[in-house]
Amino acid sequence: MRHRSSWFSLCIVVGVSWLAVGVAHAQTSIGIGATMFFDSGTIDHDQRIGPQHDTDHTDVSNARLMAGALTFLYDLDGTEPGGFRLGGELRYFGKYAAETDADKPERSELGTEVELGVRGEWLTELAPKFTLALGMRFDLTMLLPTGDLADEANRLADEGVPTSDGARFGWTIMPMVGARYELHERVHARLDLGFGWTRLDLFDIDDTVQGINYERDDTLSTTRFEVTLGVELSL
Repeated sequence: MRHRSSWFSLCIVVGVSWLAVGVAHAQTSIGIGATMFFDSGTIDHDQRIGPQHDTDHTDVSNARLMAGALTFLYDLDGTEPGGFRLGGELRYFGKYAAETDADKPERSELGTEVELGVRGEWLTELAPKFTLALGMRFDLTMLLPTGDLADEANRLADEGVPTSDGARFGWTIMPMVGARYELHERVHARLDLGFGWTRLDLFDIDDTVQGINYERDDTLSTTRFEVTLGVELSL
């Protein structure tokens, strides 16, 4: 099974590892929050068995709304509450389910979704205790198949198609705007809004099954709107 996201995934892992080393020596803040997210997109299905070629596009949205977020941010120029910060983040979505946009919606459970990535932002103080944040994050998305996606992978394997029930990978790009309010010298309440794009490879197969060429490419592509409310602790 081929994953076209492998180079992107490697870059993210190396970047997060580098950030972890820096944060261990100069960490400035830790944030924890709850995210409400709304996805709108398609599952694109492209399958070729010998000369037979089938394509399908299904409009979907996310069936579950909540995720948890953990962030680590390092003040690059030491001028907080203003200046630039760089760090990493972890987001846990739990069981991700896609719902078809139709008169009678059908729900498909794809698996447990986790995002790990890098995040940068610029802060400026607008008023005493009130800070504006403009940022961007790049995340590696990992999906551990369960439910309907795992059942489909097992069905293909039983039919002799070389596939796997292992992790699927993709990416998320998310521009953000946020605001912090100082509750205490080292504690801030924080609200972030994000609007970006996600892509996740569900199947990427190109092989020969019983002498017949078999290709299958299933991809989940969405636009995502996020609202995150949390608390940030300066160290």
